[in-house]
Amino acid sequence: MPGMENFKESDGLWFVFETPEYMTYNRTIDARKKYSKKQIAEWEEICAIKDASRPFPDNIATGWFWDIWEADISGNKMPYLSFSAQLNFQKKSVIDRTVKKIVERARAVTGKNPKFKFGGCSWDVPDPTGDFYGISPDWKRPRQVGLKFWTGKDSVSVREGEKLDYPTYTEGTLRYLCALRRAVRALNPDAKFIMDPWLIYRDYVKHIVDGGYNTPEFADAMPDLLMSESPSPDFATDSRNFEGGITDPSRVATSSDLSSYDYAREIRNVGLAAAAGSWSAWFGNPCPTMRSIRDVPPRMKIARALATWENLNNTPLSARKYDLEKNAYDSPTAHMCGGCVWATHPETKRIFFCMTSPDGEVRIPEGWDVERICALDSVFGEYRWAKPGAAFDVSGGKIRMKEGGKYVSGEGFAAVLKKKPAN
Repeated sequence: MPGMENFKESDGLWFVFETPEYMTYNRTIDARKKYSKKQIAEWEEICAIKDASRPFPDNIATGWFWDIWEADISGNKMPYLSFSAQLNFQKKSVIDRTVKKIVERARAVTGKNPKFKFGGCSWDVPDPTGDFYGISPDWKRPRQVGLKFWTGKDSVSVREGEKLDYPTYTEGTLRYLCALRRAVRALNPDAKFIMDPWLIYRDYVKHIVDGGYNTPEFADAMPDLLMSESPSPDFATDSRNFEGGITDPSRVATSSDLSSYDYAREIRNVGLAAAAGSWSAWFGNPCPTMRSIRDVPPRMKIARALATWENLNNTPLSARKYDLEKNAYDSPTAHMCGGCVWATHPETKRIFFCMTSPDGEVRIPEGWDVERICALDSVFGEYRWAKPGAAFDVSGGKIRMKEGGKYVSGEGFAAVLKKKPAN
């Protein structure tokens, strides 16, 4: 969020730049507007060109179209006149300019609040061939394409006599990432790069492997974490994700925001992630129509944290089990099924839980008792609840809803634990 460095609440936090190159230039071009010769010349100098023989703006390779969401409703009859221009990373001068501006921006943030630290960068749908979008009358809406869609090859169109520093756009993109990684190490030697493709293999790994870029020369361009934005289980089940040594299950996450009311799918994806030692997170927004984490149902908040908490708890992989037939996940520190989701917080060791059916139950870890049960607000802060015993039965090493306590189904709670007295 821009301006967080101006608030004391940012002390001790880390910030991540999302698609940081977009901060370095005016990327939106609207064909209905008139622009100065200076502005047009700058775009033509630093942005990817799809047809050097065409006049502005028809010569600029199109990225994201701002009308794209409306196209889902009205079909492919939108004018698509406003779009995001993409930088031409086949030019080293563009890479140098971009990296310099990103580092300057990061230093400006930390300069205002040294306790607010730079953590790295992330990219949404980071296809190495470029975040370009093309239009076809056969498609309902624009689709992500490569420059080959216009030029017939993985390269920008050039004017006669114009020279490029890198033969393909993919190589240029990776050269940019390498240069950026080297530069941000001065800000934080352990800065992380996070990539969030739709499908890990198809939209990221395949381009790297097929191009022969999984070599030490391009190691700095490779992500520390690859997240799959798709609701597909492919992030865990497609073995091709791990070809070429680009990533492994411990550096993969499910990040789909499309499972808000498909809880069975959420159980499957997070269960697969947890069992494999992968992670669970949101990228961009917590479910399509929810503007705040406050709007996300408790079951979803706990479920989406579960795989990450399992890793932070160092729960042995051998003890993590996902049952596809039952669509249930279980370990000594967490459980998720159609009746209940619960997980152990890695720092407080409290059990966060949500009953989703009357027969749901929470298993109390061996050697522990429940000291008290706390009701949780929409950001999982505790609030006073005088009589939790009216809703829950705690016995036999489990927490269950009482017959008259079904009104708490779907709500979030935390069980504070205490050690059992020694015999």
